[in-house]
Amino acid sequence: MTVNADTLLKTDLALGFVPDVSGFVLVDPSTDPLGPGDPNLQDLTTNPLLTERYDDLKVQAIINEIHGQASHLSPDITNPQVPAIFGMNFQAVSVAQKYFAGGITPLSDGSTNPSLVLEAAIQHTDASIGQMVSALHQTGLWNSTEIFVTAKHGQTPRVGVGGLMADSTLPNLLGSAGTPVAFAVQDDVSLIYLTDQSQTQQATQTLQTFKNTGSIDVYYQGQLVVVPASKIINQILSGPNLVKANLGNAATDSTTPDIIVTLNPGFIWVGHPLKFTNKRAEHGGFSADDTHVALIVSGGALPKNVQGKTVGAPVTTTQIAVTVLDSLGLDPNQLTGARIEKTKVLPGLNLPAGQSSSPAAAALATFGNPIQVGNGPEISGGIAGQTGSAPVTGNRDSRPVVIDGPSTVRGTKSSTMVLLARKKTGTAAVDALFAAGDFEEF
Repeated sequence: MTVNADTLLKTDLALGFVPDVSGFVLVDPSTDPLGPGDPNLQDLTTNPLLTERYDDLKVQAIINEIHGQASHLSPDITNPQVPAIFGMNFQAVSVAQKYFAGGITPLSDGSTNPSLVLEAAIQHTDASIGQMVSALHQTGLWNSTEIFVTAKHGQTPRVGVGGLMADSTLPNLLGSAGTPVAFAVQDDVSLIYLTDQSQTQQATQTLQTFKNTGSIDVYYQGQLVVVPASKIINQILSGPNLVKANLGNAATDSTTPDIIVTLNPGFIWVGHPLKFTNKRAEHGGFSADDTHVALIVSGGALPKNVQGKTVGAPVTTTQIAVTVLDSLGLDPNQLTGARIEKTKVLPGLNLPAGQSSSPAAAALATFGNPIQVGNGPEISGGIAGQTGSAPVTGNRDSRPVVIDGPSTVRGTKSSTMVLLARKKTGTAAVDALFAAGDFEEF
């Protein structure tokens, strides 16, 4: 198909109309008859509508597995086997958060509003979760199933448009100072590996001087603004400071960067700032927007006495694996990481080893003090209303939101994603909370 879906999305969906992308076929570029340079190829990760099509493939794979088949349709399977643990990730909400007409927009009265693009991606993800829940009911598996909805990261900035900067800035600076960079990974953080590790202290000092006295070209959807480096760079970590931050020891571990440069929320490194006007947010760093995510637990296997509860104890997403294994009657201490880090099951779920047959319920494991929000639902992978820093425990944490009833889960996902789960049926209490804006966000 020769019509560019990205153009369709810019001209139609941003105005409230959903274009038809049914003529597109998802392909592996390496198998395209015209090769990866085929002008008709559209990168689905820059288009929420095509990303939804990609998500649909994974949803169907899960539904097939719920019915005891392989991830693809498998009519030859005569003895269906359902996996004990299975799942997938959604990408559409993440792409919609990053999209030029997506994300969450600050309004003049101080409130915020999800874009039409983001709302559409959320609705599609919601419907997809509903399909999986329906399949579990149809196959009689609901009462023996736990569902965990979370995200491996958030996005920054959560609200508004990020400033794009050339990712060659710091490597070029260090190279000019005689401390060349061998390799760097950069999004809203810089992970820097030097050619000569013995130059780490010199390179760190170069970066510190640049932070104090330099400036960086920042592009906001194509508009150039020169910003002092001190307003962009947050921390420069190397040597003992990396160890103290539990980020590794570059002297003994080759996978640990020699230097990590964290950024203040709202700034993103990209290859060519003027070619990435679609990217309004990114992830990869350690800010609250990056690390505070939703964590929602639902399913018919949850005991009745945890229905609709919010648990205020600190949690991390690493506890999900331990909780799942414990529920299956397996020993979580067989996981090396769980044993070393002494990871515990999620609190407040009261899940015995093996599955419960209790009615459908919903529960939340959440982190920190709730943030009160007064104007309707906002969906993102960060924290709503966040001003300044917030505590972070482990690799990812979450904040509270109220859930009620045996529904598709209402939460968020980011590219995680945030995953928004809203009601299918029987959750009028949640709708009332969201309509009134009387809820807590994460």
